[in-house]
Amino acid sequence: MEDLIYLDEVVNSYLSQYRLPDSAYGRVIQLGIRGRKELHLHSAGKPVKVELEVQADKTLELPCDLLNIISIGIDHGEDNIDFLTESEDLTIPNSFLVDETNSRITLGYNFSHGNLVLEYLPQASQDGEYLVHPLFVEPLINYIIWQDGRGDRKTSDGTKRENERIYYNSLRHARRAVKPFNLDQVYKSYSRVLSNALSVYKWI
Repeated sequence: MEDLIYLDEVVNSYLSQYRLPDSAYGRVIQLGIRGRKELHLHSAGKPVKVELEVQADKTLELPCDLLNIISIGIDHGEDNIDFLTESEDLTIPNSFLVDETNSRITLGYNFSHGNLVLEYLPQASQDGEYLVHPLFVEPLINYIIWQDGRGDRKTSDGTKRENERIYYNSLRHARRAVKPFNLDQVYKSYSRVLSNALSVYKWI
């Protein structure tokens, strides 16, 4: 897996935007961990089901946040799914082989369907590092801003309520957006989303 977004990256961007000292890292990273765990319950705590297009070379590109594959199948509608079988022998009908190195699935030689349904558990962390789903970067930043303001006596009650509203609003939009999407487009827009999310806020 590559091009994954790490919590540390989000936190350091937050510190840089607000010109906070390195000594603030410990406080903000703890807020980030708490926020990421909360977002995980909303966006990654349950299995995810996506429809993937079969490429011309009979392969599928795995989602960037995949942890474990639950099932792969041909969806005939009305909950009628023919499940494929994982096997190194791709001559077996409806068989597949997972290539973890290249984050792809190779299908059997005689496979002829154009799309497959993949159900999987999203990845929570890798090598001990917290990962953030690209669509949930903005809600995470809003969560940190909200919680950081709650602990600051200089932040007015009105601002605290507004920060809370902004967080839940961005969370709602992100949850609606969790569906099959173009990964290349997500990563191209990531820098813009992160920059915009940080630039909206100023210290009160």
